Amino acid sequence: MSGGSILAIIGGLIALLGPMILPFITVDEEEIALRSFHVMTGMVSIALAVATISLAWLVLKKRKQPLGWPVAIAALAQIGLMAVTYANVWKLVPCQSMGLQLCDPATGGLIDQTLVTLDIGLVAVVLGSILAFFGGLIVVGAHAEYNKDERFLRVLLSWDGHIVAERVLFRPAPVTVGEAQACSFQIAAGGMASHVLLDPVGTDKYRLVVPKGLEGKLHVGGETKEASSVGGSVEIGHHDAGVLSFENGVDIAFQYTGAETGSFLTSAVGKDIGLMVSFTGVAAVMLIVVTAMLSSLHSRRRLEAEEDLEAKAKTTIEVTLEEEEKTDEIKPDGDEEDTTAKKAGGEEGKFGDPDKDKQSKVPKMDGPMRDKIDVKNLGIAKVLGGQQALTGALGNIMAGDTGALTTKMAVAMSGEGGELVIGQGSGGMGFRGTGSGGGGQGYGRLHGLGAIDTGGGTGRNANIGLGRKTAKKVAKISIAQGESTGGCDKGDIAKNVRARASALRACYEVQLLTKPDLSGKLTMQWTITGEGTVANAKLVNDTMSNDQVSDCVMRAIQRIRFLKPEAGICVIQWPFVFSPG
Repeated sequence: MSGGSILAIIGGLIALLGPMILPFITVDEEEIALRSFHVMTGMVSIALAVATISLAWLVLKKRKQPLGWPVAIAALAQIGLMAVTYANVWKLVPCQSMGLQLCDPATGGLIDQTLVTLDIGLVAVVLGSILAFFGGLIVVGAHAEYNKDERFLRVLLSWDGHIVAERVLFRPAPVTVGEAQACSFQIAAGGMASHVLLDPVGTDKYRLVVPKGLEGKLHVGGETKEASSVGGSVEIGHHDAGVLSFENGVDIAFQYTGAETGSFLTSAVGKDIGLMVSFTGVAAVMLIVVTAMLSSLHSRRRLEAEEDLEAKAKTTIEVTLEEEEKTDEIKPDGDEEDTTAKKAGGEEGKFGDPDKDKQSKVPKMDGPMRDKIDVKNLGIAKVLGGQQALTGALGNIMAGDTGALTTKMAVAMSGEGGELVIGQGSGGMGFRGTGSGGGGQGYGRLHGLGAIDTGGGTGRNANIGLGRKTAKKVAKISIAQGESTGGCDKGDIAKNVRARASALRACYEVQLLTKPDLSGKLTMQWTITGEGTVANAKLVNDTMSNDQVSDCVMRAIQRIRFLKPEAGICVIQWPFVFSPG
């Protein structure tokens, strides 16, 4: 928030001082530069810049975050005002009051389309307003910041000396503890669903309500006392603190603390220095680019104006010369002059007498032009009358003979090859041919556990067996529904415990091989930490009396990873029943 307010202040200063130091509007034909206080919209711009700086300063000093919206709106109004200035620049220049020459009596401003440049001061207003606009948005979207003299109640939940959860109440609100999910700190509290531990009284005090039987130390009113001795409730202020101890090593501590503060550079600017540098760099680049564009536009407009003036001057000179040539000389009465031999004025005089110079001035047509054009030499006639036929590769392909191709295919498809012959004679393995075979007659035997005959003769029977099959006991495990206290997802607990059923069964099966009648019930208890890991796993009840099984089950439970508790810690108690099938 501090970085946004500082950025808005920088933008407001640029929009305020830029057009007051640098030229705001330049009237090129009068060669005069105006500042923002010379123009009506420039005066309004000064007022908006002052308002932007003031609002941003209040945000920085008073930490009033809602004021970021007025800062952004004032910056947008600045940009809109500069757009109005651009569109009505000729009417806005106080021409008559400044004694300029190119004034329009109807509007009191400059004559329309007078050569005017919107100078670098106006660009500074636009760029400063952009910085102020983004600064206002940063203020609105940033985390709230507070003064160093403000105090807020801080409540911590710790387990075995480690902080598990923490809340700082920047606005008064009740703090509840218990096993209900809606509690501010969800913990195992001996069946207590919800209890208002700290109840706000006014804007800066709380009432501490100590549950019955709860132990702890309190520092209230400059005195240290036992929590059980306060009579149920006590009012605490900015200088009070205390620690209350619940079961399973869970403690809740409270104290007042101030907002985090630091030096100007480390706290206010240090966190947002990168953002501020980025915006400042972008603004500088935009200033250079826009200035270059305006300079180029100004040069082009000046060149066009100079060319227009030269054209107007040239036209004026030509008109003057023409008027001088057409001036008639007045003759005195009585003097007559023969004008038949004089050349006619204007264009006719330039060509002289048409009757005398007709043969030399006007070209003579010797005959129809179509008689001099040879139609046969026209390119289109040559193209349409050509006698060349389509020849070459395309013609050969279209008129080719496929006889050779057919011959080559026939040769390839009708080739001859040798025949495979393995052995010879009738009954042999040859594929073809006749003759005496290998000959002979007899019996073939395959010997194994008994004789298997393919011809005449007798064989012996063989019996194969694996012996008598004995029954094997199969381990059974019953995973009933366990109990849990605290802010944990019971569905996740049941899912993860049942997912380890095979590992738990393996612990029992190993001992069942040597002790066929082994059975019993194990009840395990463990705590789920704020990271979802298992701690303080222990055996609560054991009817099996087998340390190997209980130790193995405990190791399997310790390897489970659960979801992180929503608030505080959870204590789980789960029974496992083992029996042979």
